[in-house]
Amino acid sequence: MSSSEEAIPEFHSCSGCEELLDVSTFGPLETAVCPKCKAETKVKSTFGSYTLKSRYAIGGMSVVFVAQDNTLNREVAIKVLNEDYSVNETRVAAFENEARLTAAVNHPNVIDVYTVGHAYGRFYLVMELLKGKSFESIMSKRGALPEKEVIDIALQVAAGLQAAQQSGMVHRDVKPGNILIDKNGHAKLLDFGLALITQGGSAQAEEIWATPFYTPPEALERGNEDFRSDIYAFGATLYHALAGRPPFETTSTSNKVLRRAKQTIPRLTKVADWISPATGEAIDRMMAYKPKDRWASYPEVIEALEHARCNVGKHATAPVHGDNRRKRRRKKGKLMTVLGILFGLAAIGGALAVWQPWNSTEKKDTSATPPKPPVAIKSWEPATVGGQDKTDRLVKALNEARSLVEEKKFTDSEVSFEKLATDTSLPASTRAWAALEAAVSAYFDARSLDAKSHATKLVPYLESEKDSDNVKGSLLQISRVLRRPEPPSIEQFPKDLNNIINRMGTLALTLKMWEQGKWKEAVPWLQKIQSLQLEENFEWFKIYQTIAGLYLEDAETYAEVVDLPPVTSPEIAIEQERALHAAQEKLHFKSRLRYNIRARHAYLLRIKKGLESRPSEKVILDWSVTLNQVAEKTAISRFNEALTLIEENAEKAPKNGLWAWNFLTEQSIGFIDDLKKMENWEVKSKEGIALKPNGANVLGIILANDKTLEYRDLDPASLIRAHTIAREGLEPAENRSRLVHAIAYAWQIGLTDEAESQAEQLAETDEQFRSDWKRVIVGLSEE
Repeated sequence: MSSSEEAIPEFHSCSGCEELLDVSTFGPLETAVCPKCKAETKVKSTFGSYTLKSRYAIGGMSVVFVAQDNTLNREVAIKVLNEDYSVNETRVAAFENEARLTAAVNHPNVIDVYTVGHAYGRFYLVMELLKGKSFESIMSKRGALPEKEVIDIALQVAAGLQAAQQSGMVHRDVKPGNILIDKNGHAKLLDFGLALITQGGSAQAEEIWATPFYTPPEALERGNEDFRSDIYAFGATLYHALAGRPPFETTSTSNKVLRRAKQTIPRLTKVADWISPATGEAIDRMMAYKPKDRWASYPEVIEALEHARCNVGKHATAPVHGDNRRKRRRKKGKLMTVLGILFGLAAIGGALAVWQPWNSTEKKDTSATPPKPPVAIKSWEPATVGGQDKTDRLVKALNEARSLVEEKKFTDSEVSFEKLATDTSLPASTRAWAALEAAVSAYFDARSLDAKSHATKLVPYLESEKDSDNVKGSLLQISRVLRRPEPPSIEQFPKDLNNIINRMGTLALTLKMWEQGKWKEAVPWLQKIQSLQLEENFEWFKIYQTIAGLYLEDAETYAEVVDLPPVTSPEIAIEQERALHAAQEKLHFKSRLRYNIRARHAYLLRIKKGLESRPSEKVILDWSVTLNQVAEKTAISRFNEALTLIEENAEKAPKNGLWAWNFLTEQSIGFIDDLKKMENWEVKSKEGIALKPNGANVLGIILANDKTLEYRDLDPASLIRAHTIAREGLEPAENRSRLVHAIAYAWQIGLTDEAESQAEQLAETDEQFRSDWKRVIVGLSEE
């Protein structure tokens, strides 16, 4: 009904005196007071075969009531346009569209629509009555939510969104308020009021109504929207839930301001450092500014979330909420003072930090209490526990768990080993050993955080006894390395593999290295493990040698596709797509390599689509090829050569992207120039050898014999440390200039966390750098 039409009078009998009351201007279930007897009467409560019972919720355009279905004797929810919009033809049409679209989606994670109808001149829809809380109210009450809880909800919502896409629509208003969670943790997607029909393609909305925090950039720009727009809003919702704050903070409604804010959203792990990298990576990609850089399908989103869930672990770090974050900041000054003291003490205690029990020949003072005779590591067996019956039972339990490993039932083997690790009747070293084998099983199943959890359990088992021996010391050292966030370095591996502890420890460290992306570095250690000659009583270790061989096969498979040439035609894309599919089929384990192949495959599909449908994409593709070549140069600190490549291909580059790469590369050249000026400084090789350069040039450092050791052979973190020390005492302007050099160098060499941390600190006090760095971030998004 249009606003120009004259309303038809509506009457309702008074509940007190049965006087007819004119209720034309009343809304559903409102109270009318009889002018004659003053009785109060609820009016407009009957909608077809449904009787309204109470108001359930009020939204921006509609009201939801709890109603009784008089035919099927059940409670339902009835959604009715509110008074302001019930006379607006556009809103009525959108409301009818919502009913039609929602009814078309039949999925357990999407609210069910039972029927539609008209009553009192208003359109209404009848839905299932959901009892629970909105995701928004849960977030508002609890702040940042636990990672596993959010991922479990996310997987359900992703399935619902996939069902919507398969029905040919985009939701267009995915946000915390439109996700309902019941008491069992079951999630439902609500409110398709802004949905568009796309039929698998894209569509353009006439208006922007979605919530700014979650609105995709293309909606702000009035561009075409498709399912990737929902992926963005979904990612922003998850970002908010995990970080305890929206992706950005602004009260502006200006499209320009909002677009700029969405271009500079910090990575999730930067604002929520308790989140696992896999989760951060999955959500950051969902929120890529350009649709082409987001996940290319819901199966990819679901797989990324599944991968993230596998890496959350059973003992994930709890989120840090607002008050505690503020306390952290207040304590920062005190902490830096303490760190200064500890830094001084580090020089004294440095030798202790690198001590390794498996290599140590140091003798301890035994004049106080004589310790137990040390157990010789070479002869130690985890199944030696005392009485023969007890030993036999333990041997049987270990063999059964290892049989599960052999069958690749890694979750089951992990549980079996963990059961032994928690058996308090066993010696501490035996329990710790079982925890180590449990960690190895978790690594086999690509669950690094669970492996770390088992490694953490080693410590209380071993430290529960006062006396120590070589066995316990070795197991503790393995635990320390496994618990560290960074991949193991070469010097942290045992120097020999002549005993079972060093062998299993080496396998665990190698698997950690593999899962952290250092698969090439892991290969030599896998080869060593595979070629070991075993003593008769350690024949069971052949199971692990066989698996090491399978990992080597995976490495060979991945090596064939990791360095595929740039894609310059659809034919090359198809050829590489086949190669990736074949490689994925050959992989034995669901490790990081499988995930990397899927990510590369998704990239190929985007490139292929661009080449087939948009010839202009060739320009962007050419720039991508250039950036790959630039990255090869910057990775080995050949910044002058990288700058030449950028300048030679400038006409292919997007404007902001060209500026960003010029800025970073020129500043990195400045870093190398700074090294040339430094005197009396130290640096480390990648093998950890300390070096004192006589100088530096564009290729590397100059050694005492006047030979040049290239930057590619040096530890970049040690270069940055030396550069930082050399800045002390410089004039503020020069110090600032060199700091910018170091930030750019760290970024281009791959130390992005270090670069971002330094950049954020400098941006707080330096307006020019803040402007430059924002431009860098925007430019890099145009790769």
